[in-house]
Amino acid sequence: MTDAELILRKIADVANTVGFHSGEPGIEIAGHILSSLVTNPENIERFLVEGTELLHDRTINFENGSLTYRAMNGEIIFPGERRKGKGQVQ
Repeated sequence: MTDAELILRKIADVANTVGFHSGEPGIEIAGHILSSLVTNPENIERFLVEGTELLHDRTINFENGSLTYRAMNGEIIFPGERRKGKGQVQ
């Protein structure tokens, strides 16, 4: 298995596990994980070892990602703009 296949498999496995336990679709969780890892590739190795722990400790969260997401009020949020508004650089 190539490194890329290993990473994708791990994302899918973690997303399915978290989705099952949370009642959320795995595809939503996979996008959430991918979004964060694309923006923060330094977390890929840790994700491969620790998996869901990065969700628990909020290393992987919507604000740290690269993909838009829907806020609880229905608004579409652009993470980069949100980070700029908070004075964070990424």
